[in-house]
Amino acid sequence: MTAASDHAEIVREFTQHIIDFVEQPHPTFGNLPVCPFARKARLENKIELTVMELTRAGILALVPSFLAKAELDMLMCVDPRKDGLSSPEIYRLVAELNRELPAMNLMALGGHPQDPFKIDDVYTRRDPYPNVQLLRLDVGERAHQSLKNSPYYDRWTESNLRDVTVSAPDRRSA
Repeated sequence: MTAASDHAEIVREFTQHIIDFVEQPHPTFGNLPVCPFARKARLENKIELTVMELTRAGILALVPSFLAKAELDMLMCVDPRKDGLSSPEIYRLVAELNRELPAMNLMALGGHPQDPFKIDDVYTRRDPYPNVQLLRLDVGERAHQSLKNSPYYDRWTESNLRDVTVSAPDRRSA
């Protein structure tokens, strides 16, 4: 397999995970999907997946291109090595990025095959590959506000909300 075909397979596998898990309704989230916005964003091509080694410099190098594509809401940077970075390393990378990105109306979120974050017994960030997602802050805030009066957050603990707040800069409430 060539690098390009490896990358295409990783994108296919990651996209299938989004369809099979992230987009599926779940009772833990008031029968809403793990991410209620993923399906529409995927179908409207508002998410771009890129396969790359996850480094602060590498991700920041992609920011100008992402910002220039106003039609995109999210850039998902997926490491091709399932064991390339540990979950704590992803958290550290996200924290580093979130010191710089809010000034650009962006925030970083992370996922990992062994991510410990869960709501009840649902590991919402356990993705097939380590990844860092860049999301436009205004898009994330609108999404969050639209869910506040729904059953989506009913099973979240204070700790869950705090964990999301830590990974999402300038979130005053979750």
